[in-house]
Amino acid sequence: MWSRKERDRARRFFKDRGIDMEIRYLKIGEEEWTRRIRLRSRDIARGFSGAYEVDEGLRKKCLAAFEEPEGEENVTTLRAEDLPFPTEGFPASAGTS
Repeated sequence: MWSRKERDRARRFFKDRGIDMEIRYLKIGEEEWTRRIRLRSRDIARGFSGAYEVDEGLRKKCLAAFEEPEGEENVTTLRAEDLPFPTEGFPASAGTS
């Protein structure tokens, strides 16, 4: 959910149906984001991932579209630097049957 408007719409949707929900925001610094995109691109090039590549154009588009959650939105914020991220790829078929 990229914008506040989208997050508010999701909250209303679930509230109207009596469903509890929580939005979690993974806050990531520029350096860590760049590192993770670099690792992702490397894994794609090696055939370890079937994901799409995030080039500079897509990265800029994402940055322009995203509105960081504000305090009154009641969003759980996690710091990317505190969470593990694989440094080596794994076959795209891993975990599938």
